[in-house]
Amino acid sequence: MYRRMLTYAASFIALLVLCIASSAQTLGRLTAEEIMQRVIAATGATVPANTVDTLKAGDPNTVVTGIATTFMDTYAVLQQAVAQRKNLIITHEPTFYNHLDDRTPLAGDPVLQQKLAYIRDHHLVVWRFHDTWHLRQPDGVLTGMVTQFAWQRYQDAANPHLFTLKPTTVKAVAADLQARTRARVLRIVGDPHLRVTGVALYPGASGSAKQIKALELENVQLLVAGEAQEWETVPYVQDAAAEGRPKALILLGHEVSEEAGMEECAHWIQTLFPKIPSRSFQQENRFARFKTDSRAPRQQHHLRIDRYAWFQKRTSRACASGLTQVSFSSEGVPPTTRGLTHHLIFPLNRSSRQSFVASGN
Repeated sequence: MYRRMLTYAASFIALLVLCIASSAQTLGRLTAEEIMQRVIAATGATVPANTVDTLKAGDPNTVVTGIATTFMDTYAVLQQAVAQRKNLIITHEPTFYNHLDDRTPLAGDPVLQQKLAYIRDHHLVVWRFHDTWHLRQPDGVLTGMVTQFAWQRYQDAANPHLFTLKPTTVKAVAADLQARTRARVLRIVGDPHLRVTGVALYPGASGSAKQIKALELENVQLLVAGEAQEWETVPYVQDAAAEGRPKALILLGHEVSEEAGMEECAHWIQTLFPKIPSRSFQQENRFARFKTDSRAPRQQHHLRIDRYAWFQKRTSRACASGLTQVSFSSEGVPPTTRGLTHHLIFPLNRSSRQSFVASGN
């Protein structure tokens, strides 16, 4: 009986070793180059001639043990990937601090050199997956963001960037999006109390042409975007609001507006290569909320005022304490003075304070 048990145990161990070896062999079949080509083919997109979706570092013949997708492969993200044995890094944005990943301007830079050394020492392969992921139908990033926002049922069938929400306000939409993402700060242009149903969503930096074209639509009151030029789309919305048009803008930040798209990418890639572990990695939120000490003299401080009636009293106090700027919330402000940004900021000095209070703007 004892000898039979030993025989069974030996057989089980041999089978386990065989399974592990077989699994290792299966995992080791594909190189980084083979995976990159299969991923591109699976998108069904035509790769642009000037695409940035190229190998950025590492040996394309490296056997892949695991895949890490990320919005941006920062040093911290690379460390996380190494810790979890992911050696193919698929990044949406540049690795080396400019759109084309041109290292020439940073030749000899210590930050760049250490990052390159880390990639080399840990036998990582870094590939950018930007153009073809956006060109996939539907857009991979947009799909991920819509899922994160839980907006699938509101999405327009003809134009996936347009949504018809239940009646709500800009402020309520902003609060919901902040709760669903890692955004520490959202920026609003226009009246936060504006009632909206029609929303356009353009993640990342889609450019003012697309953003303004969406805002031109009569059934769109709100544009949700990653980032926008402060001298293009932002003043367009400011002018529209000043003209009495129901238009507003929420800026999530580029990273926040595309991060879920690379999480979607990890799930999608896992379906293409089910035997190769794939997961998404996020970097720490790069922007922190910062509040200065209001007692420090002659600094650029902000004082938020929640009721318009307090404005004159607070500005006088602000001037006395040495503040050079004051901002007030549009909450509680009469509709005729609500306006162009959520927090209006004005320089404080004797003349500007007097003229502002006198005019009642």
